[in-house]
Amino acid sequence: MTETVDQAQAQPPRALAGVIEDATSRSFVSTSHFEGSGFRETHIAFVAPDRAAVRAFFPAAVSVDAEVLHEPRVWPQYRPGYYGAFVRDPDGKNVEAVCRAPA
Repeated sequence: MTETVDQAQAQPPRALAGVIEDATSRSFVSTSHFEGSGFRETHIAFVAPDRAAVRAFFPAAVSVDAEVLHEPRVWPQYRPGYYGAFVRDPDGKNVEAVCRAPA
């Protein structure tokens, strides 16, 4: 199940509060669920205004003890120009900052 919510409704995980500051962007939350044979974790994505914001998100998240999942890079398998960074916060949530604007 994936739902799209306004940034004002999405709350960053406790440990990353203050890392995400762009209150005008759109975000989405994919809730934890079972799919097929396994568990799928909660995935929270914050849409960044540009790639610089994604690059700033990453060290800020790591500085508050988020686990590195994927450093900032282009993810062409998602869509052309998809640029994102992924961490797992101390509460176990997969948190992403993504920019969909061209380079």
